[in-house]
Parts: sequence; structure tokens; C-alpha cells
Amino acid sequence: MPEPGDKAVPGRQAGRRAPSRDRGEETRQRLIVAAVRLFGERGFEGTATRELAAAAGANLAAIPYHFGGKEALYHAAADHIAGEVASHLAPQLRQVDRVIEGGRLDPATARDLLYALVDGFATLVVQPESEEWVRFVLREQMHPTAAFERIYSGLIGRIAAVLVRVVATLTGQPADSETVRLRAISVIGQILIFRVGRATVLRVLDWDEIDADGAAAIRRVLRENVDRLLALPDAGGA
Repeated sequence: MPEPGDKAVPGRQAGRRAPSRDRGEETRQRLIVAAVRLFGERGFEGTATRELAAAAGANLAAIPYHFGGKEALYHAAADHIAGEVASHLAPQLRQVDRVIEGGRLDPATARDLLYALVDGFATLVVQPESEEWVRFVLREQMHPTAAFERIYSGLIGRIAAVLVRVVATLTGQPADSETVRLRAISVIGQILIFRVGRATVLRVLDWDEIDADGAAAIRRVLRENVDRLLALPDAGGA
């Protein structure tokens, strides 16, 4: 039985086709990538299934075939974003998990972990690939749907919990303190500005783009800001 995802490709030889399962997974991934972009640009209501299929180079029937419908594809896009960002931050998150599980979260270690998280997150948000992810997530921040819960449980909640634990260790305040949680959230916010406020960042700094040197400068200043935010002793260079 033919896989309904791909449009016909003229001249393709039957004997050279990939297995149906492989073609189906490729189509599914193309639909998700297209969904992240189009839903981020236009929102759920502003994006038609026909447009999604066309952007993915797939037949319209591929959406119900692979996802059951437009809403399920929207949720799959949210899961994809959470998974991609978690994958980029995996080394830092694994490091935090190992330290916490080993019961070794002293202030010096907590500061090193916080720097690693800030560096990793900042490096990610200035990369071009993060633009479409952040645009999608921002829509969910402004008008949350069930997709926000998927993103929160799959990514944001975990990062926030780690930051709260680290900030609590560094400040000596309880993790359930409102001040600790506000400080943890502000760490996330000061990193995200370099993506959501990119046009302003470039204009103020008179940069054409955020290159490797610019990204390094951002990470250095973010570390300085974190030290001041948490009233930590100056740790020196980045």
C-alpha cells in the first residue's frame, strides 16, 4: 500500500525507493519542521493544513495519516521544540543531574553549574536555528494552549527547577522562596532578550550579526550579570 506522505517525484525508479517506513518517517519529520515554522509565524488558527502540507512537500492526506489532524501536528511541533532544545542542553543538564544525585551541590559547584547553563542556553539562543523555536514558544507564552503544558513539562519546567535549586544554594535561601524563584526566572529572561530582542541588540551594539566574538561577549556579560544578581563575589573572566 503506498505511503500517502510524499508527492510523486517524476523519474523516480521503483527499485530505488527507500522502504515505506523510512519514507513515512521522513514525511512526518518534514511536516513537523514545517509546522514549527508556519505555526510560529501565523499561529494555529492562521495556518491551514493545505499550507502545512505544501511547505513539507507532502500530500494533504499525510497530516491525518501521521498525526490524526492539525491539532495533533501542533502538539507534535511543541514536543519537537522541547526535544531539540533539551538535546542542545543535554550536557549541562546531565552534569546538573549527576551533581544533585551525588549530593555535592555546594555553592562553588552551584556557581559552576549556573555558568554552564547560562553559557549553553546563551549559545543556543543566538544561533539562527533557534529563531523559529522561540517564535512558536512566544505565541504559547502570550496565549497558552495545551501545547504550552507540553513545552513546560518537557523543557521549561525542568530548566526552571534546576535554576531554582542552584540559585537557592548560592543565596542560602529556601527553594520555595518567591525571591529565589523570581531570580531564577530573571536569569532565563536576560538570556532570551538576545533572541526575542535581536533587532534591538544589533541596533544598540551597531552589529550586523551576532558572530562568534559577539556570542562570547554576551556570555561574559551574562556571567557578570548573574554574579551581580545573586550578590556573588566576582569570579573573574568568562
